[in-house]
This record gives sequence, C-alpha cells and structure tokens, in this order.
Amino acid sequence: MFGERVWCLRQLARTLCERHGVEAHVADGSITTGEFEALKARFTAGEFPVLCLFADRARGPQPPERLGALPPRPAVAT
Repeated sequence: MFGERVWCLRQLARTLCERHGVEAHVADGSITTGEFEALKARFTAGEFPVLCLFADRARGPQPPERLGALPPRPAVAT
C-alpha cells in the first residue's frame, strides 16, 4: 500500500495490529536502506501481510524505485 501522508499509514498499521491482529509495517524516510531491505525481504518471504510505503511528493516516488520488482506473494489458504 502506498500513501502520501505517513501518519495515516502509521495509524493504519497500528490499527491493523491492535484491532485485527494483522502484523503491518511502515517504510518511510525515517528508516535506513538496510532496515528497508530487511522489511522488504521479510514481506516478500510472507512473514507479514502488509507493508505500507510512504511516497514523499517533494522528493519524488522514493519507495517504488527502492522497492524494485516484487515477486508474487505466495497464496494463503483460508
């Protein structure tokens, strides 16, 4: 999920966790490249289902460029 207001994404991640038990993380300009790469690796490995990315319009679309191509997520049996 991409968003333009980082506080909204942080609130979404917190709400998903607290109210629905869904692990979610936010990647924004406050984390290092190493931290982002670790989050991306965990997300693509299926360790958690929601990764929120913050796009700063003043700096351009940073997260999509840093994210690169993601492999398809594995199917989850329901």
